[in-house]
Amino acid sequence: MTAPGVGGPYGVDDELNVRAAFGAQPLSAEQLLIIIDEFRAAAGSGVYLVRPWACAAIVAAGQGRIGGIPTHRNEKEMLDAVGEAITRLKPLNKANGKLAELVVDIMTMRR
Repeated sequence: MTAPGVGGPYGVDDELNVRAAFGAQPLSAEQLLIIIDEFRAAAGSGVYLVRPWACAAIVAAGQGRIGGIPTHRNEKEMLDAVGEAITRLKPLNKANGKLAELVVDIMTMRR
């Protein structure tokens, strides 16, 4: 079985480069934790990180690749995946919807 694009005028690498060219960039785990820390400070003393392992999964949702092939066809899919990962995995004890909005906004501004 061969990958799509193999044998044609454009190889798989060309397709990957085109797909990786959308504007918003995925976050690193460290960047996500910085955002969460700042969000918690602004939200007040009642907001806690209760699922730190979820941060790795959220970052992975934005950087999705299977066998080196991107899982997102465009920027919107990547941003939607990150937002959905935050709202479903609930890294904080509350205000995860607002955190998801903030993270997606920050990723969009990093173009």
